[in-house]
Amino acid sequence: VVVNLMQWDDYTSNFVFPGMMGSHDEKSRAFFASTKVNSVFVHTVGGSSNTFSEHQNKMIGFTHHQKFVVVDAPKEDGTGLELKAFIGGIDLTEGRWDNNTHPLFRTLRCEHKTDAYNGCFLFGRRPVIAGPREPWHDIHSCVTGPEVINIVQAF
Repeated sequence: VVVNLMQWDDYTSNFVFPGMMGSHDEKSRAFFASTKVNSVFVHTVGGSSNTFSEHQNKMIGFTHHQKFVVVDAPKEDGTGLELKAFIGGIDLTEGRWDNNTHPLFRTLRCEHKTDAYNGCFLFGRRPVIAGPREPWHDIHSCVTGPEVINIVQAF
């Protein structure tokens, strides 16, 4: 099985400080170092047409809204495997699980007990149960068939 990982390399992170973007790049780097996973950590500095200020801003603040995972999955008819891709815009990280009611407080002691995020209220410095959690609304899609190759080639 071939596993490829492309992850942002946060300029502000190291093994002591998690970085401003919370991308967990150092944890991923350490975790996959002794595996056969093809890990690439990409700096986000922009192109050569950026001004000095734009270059500096992109070193510590960035976004990329094409997250995807491609897997070999059993075919629905049970006759073997097929490529299946999941693609969307929301970060595939902690604190992003949500449901269609987008609760802010009532799930902090149950479903969101260990999976809450709010950039304004640092849960590491105050109890998660204090809330509010940040609601998330985004779209992810499941793609099967030859279209999966287009997704892989786009990256």
